[in-house]
Amino acid sequence: MRATTELIRESGLASIKRLSVGSKVITTPSYSAEIRNWNDLRIIERAKPNHRLDNVGVVSVSVLDAKTILGQQARTLMMFTGTERENKIRSDSIILIDPSMEYFSHNVESERERFLTFDNLPSFLRNSLYQDRISESDLSNEELSMKCMEWSMNQQMKYGADLPLPPCFSITGMKSLARALEMNRRSQTYAKDNGWSRCAYFNIDSMKIFQSEECVSSMITALNVWEADVIVLKFRGGLMPKEPIEMANYFTFFSKLNELDSRKTVILLNTDSFGYINLGLGVDIFSEPMNGLIDKDVRPRPSRDGIRDPYPTYGKYLNPLDLRWWKFSQLRSLFINNGNRLPCNCPICRSINPRFLAISPNDWNIPRREHCPICRNEQISELLVNIHDSNVKGAMFAKLASNEMSSSPLNIYKCWFS
Repeated sequence: MRATTELIRESGLASIKRLSVGSKVITTPSYSAEIRNWNDLRIIERAKPNHRLDNVGVVSVSVLDAKTILGQQARTLMMFTGTERENKIRSDSIILIDPSMEYFSHNVESERERFLTFDNLPSFLRNSLYQDRISESDLSNEELSMKCMEWSMNQQMKYGADLPLPPCFSITGMKSLARALEMNRRSQTYAKDNGWSRCAYFNIDSMKIFQSEECVSSMITALNVWEADVIVLKFRGGLMPKEPIEMANYFTFFSKLNELDSRKTVILLNTDSFGYINLGLGVDIFSEPMNGLIDKDVRPRPSRDGIRDPYPTYGKYLNPLDLRWWKFSQLRSLFINNGNRLPCNCPICRSINPRFLAISPNDWNIPRREHCPICRNEQISELLVNIHDSNVKGAMFAKLASNEMSSSPLNIYKCWFS
């Protein structure tokens, strides 16, 4: 099934499109809930019909989590419980499965161990997991590269992916980018031969790649040549250019991306409110973990101010006023100063207000996650109105210039929308 994209309306770099994959059709801009466990799956399945989340059309999941949530274990659980959960999520959402190949370069032990549970994992990949990182010689070997591509894309399709992604290892500079370009080229041929959607995927290790005009030019040139239906980008470490040259090349990249054939869909994986702001720069879909933890490396780190977190098991909450994920201790203070009200008026937050100060971690974990897609759905509804009114730049600037956003790192985007 090939993905097709139809342009409906434009406003600056932002646009409204219709993405179709087989019988599944969604309108973009859209939000993708990133599912990491059964709780996330239950939450999004309940929230979509109960809260009319029309702008939540995609479900993204790492191949490591897909094995549990969408694979054989899921089917076994469904058989014993009689639930239809697996079928529901596959029938009403476009499924995107992240190959997660960055863990072959980054030693996050928990994720590397999960790759070892795949019985059919190619031997050279399995062997590399016992080392610090995958070797340069293996990455440059054409035969091993083909084995990796076939294994990864077939694994994604096995779990029900609608948009199979090339297994892109971390891109850190021109050498790794050249390998990623070659892997993408082969993968699109492989997808075409199998009748699948053709996707381009760049798994970018850090914003430092935008210090190089050559890297930006190489990616845009390749995307111009390829016949990819969907372009997927993943930025490890977040979407925050820090140096002037990074910022200039970053905005140049998205401007050039927008000049490509409008019949392409652009997706940002594993991001946060930077993904939402980038909807105004021509991105069509962004995915976000519903717990706000982009980095799966959750090993304890010392506090910057040396103060111990009094609520370490409560997780983070998406504050719609400043678009940041707040710790529970910060949110608790805000709640008290706000007249015992959370900074959001969605049905979930209204139901929590009366019991918030006495809530337990278990009782807080589900509603704080469910609040996230509801909040994003509302933000995208506002953006759709702005696109229809040709007022995206003005509306985005007003949001970024508000008092609540005065200390937000998202302020770097004000220059673009001014």
